[in-house]
Amino acid sequence: MKSIKTASDEFIQVIQSTKNLSDKTITAYRSDLKDFQVFLQDNELDDAVILKYVQVLSKERGLKDNTICRKLITLKMFFSFLYEQGYTDINYYQNHHFRYKKERRLPKTLAVKETSKLLTYLSNCTERETTVFDSWKNYRNLALIDVLISTGIRIAEASSISLSDVIYSERTILIHGKGRKQRLICFCARFFIAYNTQNIFIFLTENIAYLIFFYIVFHFVCFSLYSPYLF
Repeated sequence: MKSIKTASDEFIQVIQSTKNLSDKTITAYRSDLKDFQVFLQDNELDDAVILKYVQVLSKERGLKDNTICRKLITLKMFFSFLYEQGYTDINYYQNHHFRYKKERRLPKTLAVKETSKLLTYLSNCTERETTVFDSWKNYRNLALIDVLISTGIRIAEASSISLSDVIYSERTILIHGKGRKQRLICFCARFFIAYNTQNIFIFLTENIAYLIFFYIVFHFVCFSLYSPYLF
């Protein structure tokens, strides 16, 4: 049999090319397999290896059921791969059946007073800034937090929004979600006035011409690489 590390690398390459999984999912699979490789340094690969590993995860390391379930899914796929490729004579996982209930927690959100306090603080910060750069950062942060609160999108989804994803005429944003799923969301008026139809940041002041010039200089001169992302 090939070494576990070699087989793991081959397994990752196969699912990358055949399963159409996201980079985050591939990273999670790779991390789970590395964790199992460390476990095998002190344990034999036999019929009892899965049960021993689960006991270590739950009893000794005290991992949550959701984490254990994810690791077991990875191992189930991995051992099926080993058996199908002829690397092992038996599938060490096939005779094991685990029942873990995934915990579903209610999302934690800010109270209305906390949200108002946060937005008020950022608004006051923009008024106290003395440089254009600091004002630009504060308005960007204010717009970002406003989008997160108003739409409920994930932080990772907000960070991946590109300028081309914003449909100004319809006041919608194309969101690239988990599992490579896309959806359209509407954004509020405050966010709409923060960016004009030419993808140029507006600082909500009367000196628009200067700020447009600064935005161009800031992105194309101060930064050697142009960022296509909104935030």
